[in-house]
Amino acid sequence: MTRLLDGVVAADQRPTDPQIAAVNQVCDSFAKVITLWQALNENLKKQNPLNLPIATDVPTAGCPQ
Repeated sequence: MTRLLDGVVAADQRPTDPQIAAVNQVCDSFAKVITLWQALNENLKKQNPLNLPIATDVPTAGCPQ
């Protein structure tokens, strides 16, 4: 993601369609991982035999536009 954003920010022109598509693809992947993380935390809250600490401040899915 950093490499993609560096390429977009360093350019002297508008991002290309492939750059925009690549950033959107990475953002979608982030959203899926965050959704899985939220599901894991919910399951830990219900079933936590080892009394593990559970993150309560889970980021929201998606990238800001």
